[in-house]
Amino acid sequence: MKRGAKSISTSRLMYDLGSPGAIFKLTESILYDAIETVSKSISEIELSDTAGVIQFSFTEEPKQLAYKVLNSYYDGKN
Repeated sequence: MKRGAKSISTSRLMYDLGSPGAIFKLTESILYDAIETVSKSISEIELSDTAGVIQFSFTEEPKQLAYKVLNSYYDGKN
């Protein structure tokens, strides 16, 4: 994990109240694949697997990172 990284388990992203997994009825594999795909182009995001617990880690503030991810996605659509 990168220095200063923040993290959340993918199980929380799947099952916590108001989480993307719960709201959009995602499967674990779809959520994992989506994060993995984004992490290939956004260096501030990574997935790690420690003792079977998959963590989503990020080094930038969530709001700034969200803008970066969305801009990257929509710039690629042009």
